[in-house]
Amino acid sequence: MESEVFDRLAEQESKHWWFRARRQILDSLIRRYAYRGDPLKILEAGCGTGGNLTMLSEFGEVHAFELDSDACKAARSKGFTVEEGALPAAHPFTTETFDLIVLFDVLEHVREDQESLDALAKLLNPGGVFLMTVPAFPFLWSGHDVQHHHFRRYRRPLLRKQLQTAGMEARKISYFNFWLFPVIAMVRGFKKLVGSKHSDEEGVPHKFINALLRLIFASERFLLSAVSFPFGVSLLAVCKRPNA
Repeated sequence: MESEVFDRLAEQESKHWWFRARRQILDSLIRRYAYRGDPLKILEAGCGTGGNLTMLSEFGEVHAFELDSDACKAARSKGFTVEEGALPAAHPFTTETFDLIVLFDVLEHVREDQESLDALAKLLNPGGVFLMTVPAFPFLWSGHDVQHHHFRRYRRPLLRKQLQTAGMEARKISYFNFWLFPVIAMVRGFKKLVGSKHSDEEGVPHKFINALLRLIFASERFLLSAVSFPFGVSLLAVCKRPNA
């Protein structure tokens, strides 16, 4: 991604409704599918500026790597050890294994997406959990994807097939950011109609709007324990490496 995008991420991750609500959703998924009370050995692949590391550290010992050196520095400033590295294999953890591996909105940035899933699956302990998110639906492609250097957006059938090819058992694959999907889809459709190439990002909204949007988005965590949404702006997957 461009350096100004990382600068914006570092500034907004603790305040913006999307980041805060997504962390609440991811926290609930980890508690449901991975955490049983004993500390986990955790790897975040592509941690960006480190906005998820504090949340992840509640569940155990966190390791992380990131391609961009400036983003690494921002993540380290939060008090975590972050190595420089890239998928599929140019990172320092190729000989270690983990109880939980997370990949949050990273795979769309990597040209070799299947190879990256294959590589991460090999780093999971038997019975280990893999949790990932990606942007959904190619028709939602916008200036946001261009600015963030995305290669693709995903549909559920393709992601399921890729995870199976990597040797992982899907426990849950669901779209999310479901409630706000109609509004976001209409906005992006209008921008395409008028030929706008601007990103959706316009900073943190007014505190009331920011709080309301976070409440709406984060509420999905209560339903995701029981249902899978048929559409959404993003797509999540929880997988397990089969026991030998």
